[in-house]
Amino acid sequence: MRRDITAAAGAALATYRAPKTECDASRVVGQYKHFMRSAGSNPGTYTALQLQEFMADYVRCGFSAGELAKRNSTLRTQARREHASFPAFGSDMWRQVNEARKSLLKKDPTDVEKAVVLSMMWILRLAASFGVRTWSELNAADAGHLYVITRLLVAHSCMMRGCEQKIRWGDVLRHGASAPTVVRVNADSVTKSTRKIKRRPPRDCTLAACGAGVLTAGAAMDVFEMRFGRGRDDEFVFGVPELASGTVDSGKYLTAVTFMARVRRLSRAAGADVDGSYKFAAQGLRLGGRTDFRVYGMSAEWIRRQGGWFSDAEMGYDQPLSHHRRVEADNMAIAVRAMVAGTTTGATVAARSANQRRVAYGMAR
Repeated sequence: MRRDITAAAGAALATYRAPKTECDASRVVGQYKHFMRSAGSNPGTYTALQLQEFMADYVRCGFSAGELAKRNSTLRTQARREHASFPAFGSDMWRQVNEARKSLLKKDPTDVEKAVVLSMMWILRLAASFGVRTWSELNAADAGHLYVITRLLVAHSCMMRGCEQKIRWGDVLRHGASAPTVVRVNADSVTKSTRKIKRRPPRDCTLAACGAGVLTAGAAMDVFEMRFGRGRDDEFVFGVPELASGTVDSGKYLTAVTFMARVRRLSRAAGADVDGSYKFAAQGLRLGGRTDFRVYGMSAEWIRRQGGWFSDAEMGYDQPLSHHRRVEADNMAIAVRAMVAGTTTGATVAARSANQRRVAYGMAR
């Protein structure tokens, strides 16, 4: 009898977690169940293939692969509670899961197989399919379309990772009526103790201001705030849109995964692909922002500050598409014309320089 009591107590202790850990674990389990339902799989089973698909989707959304081992441990505990099977330690199934996890640790976030480049041109194409080409048309747009366009423009302009789109109204800063809008990214990162994002310091990202009716992130943010209202400082900017009522529930956050799934559906309906692909992920907006701003003349220092890079790693995010190549070719043509013009006056410049040197040494004739 005592042995049975001891075994039962040990089993209960094995599944016990502190309240904070329990809350984090519940979030992971909820994400797993939701993902499996979306994929048409049984949310009550934990096969090696299901675990691999769940891990790949997590990394595809821009989150750190370093958290995968802890997340798998959480799911193992949940399976034990549900009396469901889970790949056993040392089994072939568990080795497959571990090999997939290790490969994801080496996954290049700029790999086009993971996320295609979502440039400003693509955003404008999608907006045009909604009948939105200017600021005034955005002001009259459908609430759902306004939400999608604004979130895409802000994520592109700030070069956000998927996990960085969780901004709150208190992070949207204005320093005067004529001043540009500034978004503080990762402002509450200190509370995310279970993610790598904790080691990313907050950064202030400037949004392009509205001018001459141009569709910019700053202009879209102004319209977004006028249409849906500014929530409390602790509420989410990109909450859950209520399409029936044309409002946004700022108390709940619409995850980047769910948002990009909606964007893919809208893009397919509009035929707004990128080189024939619809492999859209939140990371693609970070790629597109980095490439666009480099091609169109922003400095490397500004790009690093806006995108939160602290090394040359941002160079890997520079992936020009065909229209970027055309802009580069045009810029090169301008540079070459300047070079040719310089060679025709080279003799005159050389003579003037030589004369200036003679003057400097008191040898002028």
